[in-house]
Amino acid sequence: MAVSREKESLARVLAHEGGYSNHPNDPGGPTMKGTQRVYDGFRKGKGLATRSVKSLTTAELNEIYVRQYWDAVQGDTLPAGVDYVVLDGALNSGPGRSIMWLQQALRPAYTGRIDGVLGMGGVRR
Repeated sequence: MAVSREKESLARVLAHEGGYSNHPNDPGGPTMKGTQRVYDGFRKGKGLATRSVKSLTTAELNEIYVRQYWDAVQGDTLPAGVDYVVLDGALNSGPGRSIMWLQQALRPAYTGRIDGVLGMGGVRR
């Protein structure tokens, strides 16, 4: 089994994500380290009341990044470096879109559908 680079990739992403932001031109609304919309769903899924994203804890942030992004893009199946880029794309534009970019980048070697879904085994190393 390959060594997971999950923690390394998450640390690299967090180094580039800012703190709290509520820029009027950002359609995402208030964000904390790149997270907002999923925070409410994350808390509701745990039976917890929603609260300001300013209250996001490091433990919650790590769990959100792993469950909703790293696992969604099958980060452990991707080659070193590619895992980080696909994770970063997922955080900014969603897992499906990030996987579609990967599929497009691999053309013509990748002959599958550009559908935002990794097939069995992900991308061959």
